[in-house]
Amino acid sequence: MFAFKNLAALALAAVAVASMSSAAPAPQGTKVKTMTVTGQESGLAQYTDFDGQTACGEYVSTDNDLVLGVSASVFGQGENCDKNIKVSAFGKEVTGRLVDSCGGGCGDAGLILSKKMFSEFTDLAQGQFDATWEFV
Repeated sequence: MFAFKNLAALALAAVAVASMSSAAPAPQGTKVKTMTVTGQESGLAQYTDFDGQTACGEYVSTDNDLVLGVSASVFGQGENCDKNIKVSAFGKEVTGRLVDSCGGGCGDAGLILSKKMFSEFTDLAQGQFDATWEFV
C-alpha cells in the first residue's frame, strides 16, 4: 500500500511538471506534421509580445526587433529558426527574422509579428490583417 501511494504521488508530480513546460519544438524523434513552403503563402498576421525565451531558444525582450513566428506546421523541429521571411500587405514589404512558433493558434499559414513589425504595416489597434509571406 505504501509503495502504491508513492507511485501515485510520483505520477502526479510528473503530470504537474509536464504541464508547466513552455512551448518548444517537439522532442527529437517526435513526428510533427510539417508544411513545406516553396513559394508565397497567404495567412492572417497578428501581433504579440515577444518577451522571454522563444521556441528557437533565443531570449527576446524588446518589441523593437523585426521578428516573427510561424505555425507549428511550418516551424517543424526548428529547422527554419533565424531564417528571414518577407511579409507583404497594404502595398508594403517588411522582412523579419523567424524566432518563434505560434503553435496551432495562427492557422497553417498565419504569422505572429513583433509589435514593431506589425506597426510597419498598420496601427496595433487593428489587431490583425491579411498578409502574404515567403522565405527570402
